[in-house]
Amino acid sequence: MESFEISADSYDPSSLTSGGYGQRTPEPSAQRNNATQSETKIRQNPAAARQARPSATSATPAAPAKKQTADNVSTRRRWKLFAGITLIVFAAYMLIVCVSYFSAGADDQSIVQGRQFARISSTPEAVSNTGGPLGAFLADILLSQWLGIGSFILIFYVGALGISLVGLRRMKFWDLTYKCLLTSITLSILTGFVTYTMTSHNFWGGNHGHLVNEFLITNTGWWGAIGVNMLLVAAVALVFLRELQTAYEAYRNRVKKHRERIARERAAAEARRRQMEAMMTDDEVATADNNTSDKSSSDNKTESATPADRAAETMTEHQPAQHHHEVPTYTPDTEKRYEQAELTDIDTIADDNTAMATDAASASATAAANWHETVNTTPVADPSPVACPAETMHAASMTSAPVSSETADNYTNDNDNKAVAPVTASAAPASEDHNITPPTAPAAIQPDELPQPDVDLAEIPDVTEAEDETASAVNLVVNTPQAVAEARHISNEPYDPTAELSHFRFPSIDLLEKRAQRTDHVDLEEQEENKERLTQTLNTFGVKISQIEATVGPTITRYEIIPEAGTRTRSVKTLGEDLQLSLAALGIRIIAPVPGKGTIGIEVPNKDPQIVSIRSILSSEAFQSSKAELPIAMGSTITNDVYVTDLAKLPHLLVAGATGMGKSVGLNTIIASLLYKKHPAELKFVLIDPKRVELSLYRKLERHYLAALPGEDAIITDTSKVVTVLNSLCIEMGKRLDLLEKAGVRNIKEYNEKFIARRLNPNEHKFMPYIVLIDEFADIILTAGKEVENPVSRLAAVARAAGIHLIIATQRPSVTVITGAIKTNIPGRIAFRVNQGVDSRTILDQVGANQLIGKGDMLFSCNGVIDRVQCAFIDTDEVKAICDSISDQIGYCEPYQLPEFVPPTAEGPARTGAQLGERDPMFKEAGMMVVETQSGSTTNLQRKLAIGFGRAGRIMDQLEAAGVVGPAQGGKPRPVLMDIMAFENYLQLNAIN
Repeated sequence: MESFEISADSYDPSSLTSGGYGQRTPEPSAQRNNATQSETKIRQNPAAARQARPSATSATPAAPAKKQTADNVSTRRRWKLFAGITLIVFAAYMLIVCVSYFSAGADDQSIVQGRQFARISSTPEAVSNTGGPLGAFLADILLSQWLGIGSFILIFYVGALGISLVGLRRMKFWDLTYKCLLTSITLSILTGFVTYTMTSHNFWGGNHGHLVNEFLITNTGWWGAIGVNMLLVAAVALVFLRELQTAYEAYRNRVKKHRERIARERAAAEARRRQMEAMMTDDEVATADNNTSDKSSSDNKTESATPADRAAETMTEHQPAQHHHEVPTYTPDTEKRYEQAELTDIDTIADDNTAMATDAASASATAAANWHETVNTTPVADPSPVACPAETMHAASMTSAPVSSETADNYTNDNDNKAVAPVTASAAPASEDHNITPPTAPAAIQPDELPQPDVDLAEIPDVTEAEDETASAVNLVVNTPQAVAEARHISNEPYDPTAELSHFRFPSIDLLEKRAQRTDHVDLEEQEENKERLTQTLNTFGVKISQIEATVGPTITRYEIIPEAGTRTRSVKTLGEDLQLSLAALGIRIIAPVPGKGTIGIEVPNKDPQIVSIRSILSSEAFQSSKAELPIAMGSTITNDVYVTDLAKLPHLLVAGATGMGKSVGLNTIIASLLYKKHPAELKFVLIDPKRVELSLYRKLERHYLAALPGEDAIITDTSKVVTVLNSLCIEMGKRLDLLEKAGVRNIKEYNEKFIARRLNPNEHKFMPYIVLIDEFADIILTAGKEVENPVSRLAAVARAAGIHLIIATQRPSVTVITGAIKTNIPGRIAFRVNQGVDSRTILDQVGANQLIGKGDMLFSCNGVIDRVQCAFIDTDEVKAICDSISDQIGYCEPYQLPEFVPPTAEGPARTGAQLGERDPMFKEAGMMVVETQSGSTTNLQRKLAIGFGRAGRIMDQLEAAGVVGPAQGGKPRPVLMDIMAFENYLQLNAIN
C-alpha cells in the first residue's frame, strides 16, 4: 500500500454534500506546477521523500482504510472457499451414505432406530453402512424419517451451494433454494403416494411423504390425493418451464440434424446405385452380344451331333452361368469405372448376386429336364455308360447301382412339365435292362443349388446294393430302431408319487372334538344398547351419524356407521379411548374408512365370545374344495366365513404375539390344516423348537412328514445345530433350482406336473415334495445373530420357487428379533395381541394388534391387506390323536434326508497346519492374555494389544488351530480350552519363544 499517496490539498472539506459524499475540487495550474516540482525533488532525493512520507500518511487516513478493506475482502474470499469445500465434501458424504442405505438400510434399521448416536458409535462393527455409524444415523434420518427419495435433492442443494461459494459456477441463492425445496417436497409426496400400499422396511417417500398421503387419503380419498400430487407435479413443471423448453428445443434440433444427415446419405446412396446400374447395363449389352454370336455357332454344331452329345453340351452350356455370381467377368474399362465411382452399395450388389444365382438355378433345372427327356425317348444300342467329354466329367461319379423299375419310377415324373434331378449316384435312374450313367454336373455346382425333386426324400426306402450286378431288383432292408422297440414296453400311465405309501389314510375328522356352535351369543338387546351408546358418545364430540349397521362375528361385532356430510374421518379415529370408556369394552378398533365401503367400522368385543372349533373349519366346504397347493384354514372372519389361504402363494409367514395370546394354537392349526390335505410324499416339515415343548408332539411323524439331517434328531432343539439346518436347506434349495433350470420350468408345481407326466428323465430328476420350516425364532436370533439371519434372509428371498416355505414365530416382536432384512421378503404376517403399538408396527407396519382382545383374536396381513380373523382352536388332545392316527400307519424307513452341511471352520488338517506355520509374532503374548483372562474375544485382543481387528481375528484363528480356544459362538466370546500351565507346555513343545 506504500505506492498509494493521497494529497490533502486536493480535498476540500467544505464540499461535503447532504448525502455524505465528498467532491474533489479542480486543481489550479499553480498547484499542478507545485506537484510537478515535488515529484522532481522526490526523484532527485528519494531518502528525503521516505522521511517525509510518514507525515503525509498520518495526515491522510484514507490509505489505512483502503488497506483494511482489501484485507477484509481477502479474508471473506478465504472463508467462502473454505465453506464451499466443506459443503461439497459434506454433500459427497451424504450421497455415499444414502446410496449405501439401499443395500445396508435393512440391516442397520434394527441398530439405528430407537437408539442414540452415542450408543451406536460404541459398536461400529455392527453397522453395515459405508459411512459408519454416523452415515447409518444420517441416512436413516434423511431417507426414513425426513423426505425419503426427495432427500437427494437436498444433497444436490448443499453441493450446489458449495460449488457457488467456491466460484466454479454462480447460482442465485433464492432461486436455487426455492426450486430445490419445492422439488424435494414434491418428490417425497409423490413417492409416498406411489409406494403407499407397498410393504418395505421403510417408506421410500420418508415419514413426511407417507404421513402427508395418509392425511390426504383419509380426508379426501384416493382421488383427492391424486389431485394434490398432480398439482405438485404441475407446479414443479411451471417452475422449470424455461429449462424444459430449452431441453425440448435442443432435442428438436438434434432430431432435425439427424434426419438431414440421413436424407443426405440416402441421396448419395441413390446416386451411387444409379451410377452402378448405368455401368452394369453397358456390361450386360456387351455380354449379350458375345452370347448371341456364341449361340449361333453352337447351333450349327448341334445339328450334326448325336442326342447324347446334345445332352452333354446342354449341361456344359450353363456352366458359366453357375459361376457368374462367384467370379464376375469385367472388362478393364469396367474395372476402371468401378474404381473411380467407389461403389459401396451392398444392398444393390446383393440383389444382383441373387438374380445371378436365380439364373444359374433355372439353367441347371433346364439341363436336368433335357437330360431326362433324352434318357426316356432315345433308344440306347450299347448298354455301356455313355461317355461324356473329359473336361466336364469326374470318374468318381460315373458308377451307379442297378435298381428295379419300381424304384426308377419314383425318380421320374409323369408330368412332362416337371423335372426331377438325381439325388445321389447310387440312386440314379435306370431302365430295367440297361444301366445308363447320367452326365456328371460341374464340380462347382453344390447340391443345395440344384432343383429339388417333388418326392419326399424321407419316404424313399434305403437301397442295398446287390452282389450280382445283373440282378433286376434289389432287396429293401428296413431296420426298426431299437429305441422304438423299447418304447413299446414303456408305460404311458402318469407317475404316482404316493405309490410307495399307497395305503396311507388321512386322519379322520372324527378325531376332532365337536363343539356346539351358538348363533344367539349376541342378542338384539345388546346390539341396540351398543348402537345407542355409540351414537350418544359420537354426538357428544360433534360427530353426527346418519346410519349405523351391525355385523356379528364370533368374538366381536363390527358397527359400520355412515357419518353425515362434512364429517372428517380423522375426528372419529381419535375417539377410540372415549368409545372404549363409554362401552366398557376390552378394546376398540376403529377402521376409517372400511376398505371397499363408504363407511367407518368400529369393532366392539362381544360380552359372550364364541370358540371357533377346528373341526368346523376343516370340515367346511371352503377347505374341502380348496385347490390350493398348501391350503391353510386359519379360522372364521367377522362375517362368519372360513378363512382359507395358500401358503405357496404367500409364500412365507411371520407369526408374532405376546405370551398366552394364541400363537402356539395358531401354529398347531396351520400344521393340522396341512396334515389333513397333503400326502406324506408331497409335504415335509422341518421343525425347530428351542423351547423343547411347543412342537414335541409331532415327533411321532418322523417317518411320514419330517425332514432331518443324517444321523440327527428330526426336531431340532439345540440352538447350536440351527445354523447347520438352515445352511443345509440353502444347499437343498440350490439343488432344486438346478433341477428346475434343467427341466425348463419356473416353479416346483410345474416341475412336478412335468415329472408326473413322464416328460423328465428319472435318472436325472426326481419328484420333489414341499418343505415347510416352522421356527421359534426369538431365542435363536439372540443366540446366533447374523449366522441365523443370513440363511433365513436367503431362503425368504429365493426358496419360493424351490418349494421351501418359512413359518417364523416369535413372542418378542422387536426390531432386534424381526430385522428389516427378514421382513422384506415375508409379505404374509399374522399378529396376535401385543402390548404396545410399536410392536404392532414391527409386525404389520401399522398399529392395530395392540387393540385386539387376545384368545386367538388376530390380524392376518397379506401384501398390505388386513383381515381380522378368530383363530380356530385345537386342543392338545386333538393334536395327539392326529399324530397317533398317522404314526400307526406304515411309513418310510427314515425321515426325508437333507443334504449334509460342512461348516467353513471344519476344513481339516490342511488349514490347521497352514495357520500353525504362519504364526503371528504376538501369538505368545495373545495366548497368555487369553488363558489368563479366560475370555477368547477378538475385540478384547484388539483393545489390549492395540492392534487392528483383522490381525486380532487372524491371531484368534491361530489360537483356535492350536487348541487354545474353541470355535466361534456367534456374538459370544470363544471358550478357552487351556490353562496357563497347559499353554506353557504347548509353547515349550513347539519351541515358541
